[in-house]
Formats: sequence, structure tokens, C-alpha cells
Amino acid sequence: MSTDFKYFFSWKENSLGKLPPNTNAVTAVMVPWTNAQKPMQDIVRWLNFDYGQTLQAHNNSVPWVATWVMTSLRGEYPIDEALLMTAFMAHDHGEPGSGGDEHANNKTPGKEIKEWEVYMEDTEHLPEPMREYVRKAFLIQYVRKQEHPDEPWPHPLIASVAKVRASYIIEPAVWDLIEWMDYLFTAVDGFQKKVKTEEEGMLEHCFGNYARKLDVLVREFPGFSMVWNQLLRDWIESLVQEELQRDAFKRSN
Repeated sequence: MSTDFKYFFSWKENSLGKLPPNTNAVTAVMVPWTNAQKPMQDIVRWLNFDYGQTLQAHNNSVPWVATWVMTSLRGEYPIDEALLMTAFMAHDHGEPGSGGDEHANNKTPGKEIKEWEVYMEDTEHLPEPMREYVRKAFLIQYVRKQEHPDEPWPHPLIASVAKVRASYIIEPAVWDLIEWMDYLFTAVDGFQKKVKTEEEGMLEHCFGNYARKLDVLVREFPGFSMVWNQLLRDWIESLVQEELQRDAFKRSN
């Protein structure tokens, strides 16, 4: 928890007399509220590419992908949309206090544990039922993840994830669909901005990482083809080919 707010919880009075009964709730909410501002603005994602997206920018843009996906699936699956939107609001809040952003496919051992620990600390004083709700939402992203073999999850995290897994089947899968589609949205933007390294373009990189994962996810949940389907796959792949030709031309000159 941010030390700026710890002292609030021992306050009994102010210059106007006794504090209103919900003051502790307000100051508790100010911990993640403050984390959502400068700390998340200071963390830059995509360090393997010169793209420059901050956590705050990501948290502002991913809800648009989430809303498109969830409204597209309304005729296919019953989805707790409010819980998923809360999950995306909260999902990166453990990063500023745990060393910053790491690529989802390349987390160092223990990083996801540390993010969870930071989030648990920052939400410790939230009033109920808010605390239980936002912690459950945060764990949606962990349901379909695999523990890192070099750093097994602690028992409290395992138990909490198991509890969420027992209650939610479709939402964790929709989480993956939204997150992976957001990577592709970001990479299409990177393609338009001609973001690349010496080895590969940003879209080539993301398409290689996520297209097959999305194919497998659609086989598991056929209704997801409302979002990820052959037409969209072919279109993005055509952009990848354009990116490859463009970059090859630049290298040859």
C-alpha cells in the first residue's frame, strides 16, 4: 500500500470535528485510485519495441476491446460483463509496485505472485463487499494461467484462484480472448506507425505469438468465432506480409 495513505486509518478527528463514518472507505479507495494515475503513467509497456505505451494508456484503451468482444458474444454465452470490466480495470494494478511491466509470454519466476501480493496489500482496507469483488475480479486473469515451475504459487493464491475457477468458466476464457485481441489491436497500431526492431515488425511478432492461441481458443469455445475468425485472421496476416515486404525493402536499401 502507498505509505501516503497509511496514516489516514488512524485518524479520529479533523479540524471540523469527528470524521464521517465512510472516511476510512474513501481513504482506502484512494490507494488504488492514486496508483491508477502517476504510477501507472510512469510504467512503459512493450520495452522490446519502441512503441511507448504506458500502463495508463493500456488501461484506457483495453475496455474498448473488451466491450466489442463482450457485446459480440451476447448471443453466444452468458457473461458477467461487469465483473470482466472490473477485472480489466484492476488487472495491471500490481505492476507499478512489483518492478513494472513484463511481457505476458515472458514473466520472470515469481512476478505474477508479486503482482498479486502488491494488489492484495493495496486493497487490504477496502470496505466490503468491494474488497471481495475487486479481488475476485483481479483473479479472473489467473484462472487459465499455469504456475511457473521455478516459483510455485503460494497456497493462499492457489486457494483463491480455485474458488474463482469453481464459479466462473466462460469469463476466464473471454478474458484470454480480450487480452490477446488487445495485443493484436496494439500491434496493428504499431504496424501503422512502422514500429519494428532489427529482427521483426511489431505485428509480425504479435501475430506469431497469438494467432495460433486464438485458433485453439475458438476450437474450445466455437462462439468466439464471432470475434476471431478466418476473415479477420486473413486480414491481419495480409498486413503482416505487407510489413515483411516493407521492412525487407528498407533493409535492402
